[in-house]
Amino acid sequence: MPTFVEFFAGGGCARLGLGDSWKCLFANDFSAKKVASYRANFGPSEIRLADIRNVEASAIPAADLWWASFPCQDHSVAGRGLGFAGERGSLVFEITRLLDAAIIAGTAPKLLVMENVVGFVRAFEGQDFASVMTALVSAGYHVGALMMDARDFLPQSRERMMIVAVRNDISRSEALTAKAPDDKWHSKTLRRSVSRLPPEVSKRWHWWRMPLPPEHGLGLKDMIDHPELPDLKWMPPAKIAELLTRVVGRDAARLEKAKQAGKPVVATIMGARKDSTEGTVRTFTVRTDGIAGCLLCRTKSNRQRLMLIDGERVDIRNLSIRELGRLMGLPSGYKLPAGETDAVHLTGDGLVVPVIRWLAAHLLEPLLAGADARPRTALVKQPRARAIRQRKEPAARDVAAPGGIKRSTVATTAYFLPEEAVRLHGVAAEMGVSLHEMVIIALDGVLARRGEQPVRRYSARR
Repeated sequence: MPTFVEFFAGGGCARLGLGDSWKCLFANDFSAKKVASYRANFGPSEIRLADIRNVEASAIPAADLWWASFPCQDHSVAGRGLGFAGERGSLVFEITRLLDAAIIAGTAPKLLVMENVVGFVRAFEGQDFASVMTALVSAGYHVGALMMDARDFLPQSRERMMIVAVRNDISRSEALTAKAPDDKWHSKTLRRSVSRLPPEVSKRWHWWRMPLPPEHGLGLKDMIDHPELPDLKWMPPAKIAELLTRVVGRDAARLEKAKQAGKPVVATIMGARKDSTEGTVRTFTVRTDGIAGCLLCRTKSNRQRLMLIDGERVDIRNLSIRELGRLMGLPSGYKLPAGETDAVHLTGDGLVVPVIRWLAAHLLEPLLAGADARPRTALVKQPRARAIRQRKEPAARDVAAPGGIKRSTVATTAYFLPEEAVRLHGVAAEMGVSLHEMVIIALDGVLARRGEQPVRRYSARR
């Protein structure tokens, strides 16, 4: 039975997607409420309530797979676009910190999956994406990524990036890789960012291959509760009338067409901010194609709501907890939080279960089935390589840093010869720190000699 470790575990959607043929050895999340949901569904033994920055490398057991759905807020359209300058966006490097230690200990996973929003691929002209790819290749992995949309499995539009990294000593079947990108799994944005990767990273890039998912034939109408259930809370008519005055333009035309359909139409409505000559106003977008928009962690006026349209009659309400679970592909026996706000947060941050199952069945499990079982040394063997010339960096630009401070930043990546990376990992291990922290300690020394303040670290508290 393959084993896995689950970072940023949330309510355990990755665990559900991997299925009962996988064994979880360790999981963590910093949210007490999400950890409570995880324990309610899987028991208390594997999940640990802890900020990833406070997880010790010694606590991570050897496993076949590491799964890391690192926070998306700083890379999503719903966030401020801070990327790695944001406190949450930078947490991806906590995974590479733990991976550095696992390499030294000889417990580096065969596979590593990093999941995030598609905006991560294009952030800062692909520089954030390139930094993570470089870190994984330097750690001794071959890399690739796919774009997977929940609408191929359920009636929810929810596209996500899946980075799949494979340890160098693991065989990679030609049946699982393609010579060229596939329009289904590799978007134009991903191809553009891949074309900008450093040469030594490009050599270890793979276009992962998977079959097309079958047509599921489900619509939003198949996901909703019976409208007469007593616990459903519909908006009062006056509130609906006021809300509909802010449905304008193409959305108003879409609503009018649904009214004239001659049959009931199940739709969704979501708030959006719009700048006008009169300032920032809130309008509402309407979706009538039988697909829900991406579920988000929104619980106020801009959240996604269900809309039933039957002629001139329009009814609106919040999606129920049961409906949220169905749209995420959660099994009927999964115990969602009883409170609506907590359920919205858990599902909005979660993974769509059948998406993970498809990835596991058609890529992760075949990769592990072909894994090279030869004995390994304590360190992952690094391929020899020439020194990498520094790429031309994009022009600096102002980025809003935490606390509202404006600072001019440029994405910068340090490259080591593979044999140097091994040596430096060893020195850092002797010092009892990660390679990342060792570099910061060195920077502190340079700054001190110049009479400057040391590098500011993020606090481990939130």
